[in-house]
Amino acid sequence: MQQGENLLAMYIFSRVVEQQSFSQAARILGISTASVSREIAALEKRLAMKLLHRTTRKVTVTECGQQYYRYCERISAQLEHAEDFIQQMHSQPSGQVRLMTPVTYGCQCIVPVLQPFMQHHIHVRVDLDLSDREPDMARDDIDVAIVVRQRPPEYELFRPLSVIHWGLYASQDYLAVNPPVTRPEHLNSHQLLTFHGTAHQAALSFRHEKKRVEINAVSRFRANNSMALLTAACAGAGIACLPSYMVHQALTDGILQPVLPGWQLPSYQSYLLLKQPEQRSSPVTWLCDMLTEKLSHS
Repeated sequence: MQQGENLLAMYIFSRVVEQQSFSQAARILGISTASVSREIAALEKRLAMKLLHRTTRKVTVTECGQQYYRYCERISAQLEHAEDFIQQMHSQPSGQVRLMTPVTYGCQCIVPVLQPFMQHHIHVRVDLDLSDREPDMARDDIDVAIVVRQRPPEYELFRPLSVIHWGLYASQDYLAVNPPVTRPEHLNSHQLLTFHGTAHQAALSFRHEKKRVEINAVSRFRANNSMALLTAACAGAGIACLPSYMVHQALTDGILQPVLPGWQLPSYQSYLLLKQPEQRSSPVTWLCDMLTEKLSHS
């Protein structure tokens, strides 16, 4: 007797016990009542044990049958779980998603969202291109791109994601040995650490209530990567202009302090650049939806 036949007989026996009827069990299993009877008879013969008492009116389970049923039910449940798992595997999307995002924003904000996505969609591969250059969806052969702008991108299809606030931050050591900063004009006598890139301006524009002030920032240290500016600021090199998502931990740990907290710098917005719906695979669509859900509320 093959193990597969044993399992089939045990599964049929479990359904008969649960339904207390050969015909009802046959209906649920999609087989004939005669087939159920043959399987039960063969099972009892193989075990040399009476499992069921069957009359024209009802089916009762013997004491040994009740004990045997407990084992059969556990095995049946495991088989059903295994089949459910396989069905779920078949229903999962598969393929590759090619995503391009700015370096720092990608590391700080996108990668944490990608982890639960990949855990949920185990057959999807994500190819992440971290780059601060302007994306070209066709040239770069990417499915979706993220850009950070002050204004909406000149692209046919896009979604707004998170608002990015910028501010000035410096270490306690730097502020302790340098003149206080209470107005934007005071920055002219300080070491400024600023970002330079295609989406950023050299001048710092401040707003406080209805008052606006613009400072032409002369920096001894500029970088096209916010992580470099953060590291320099924590080391006491000067006052850095940084996005808020970069400084949470440094502020919590007391390493950095905000400078001119009452004055606001222009905010930026991250955007999701999309291809036409007919060009998106299911994994691409689901990733875009997750990014929109997670980041638009951040």
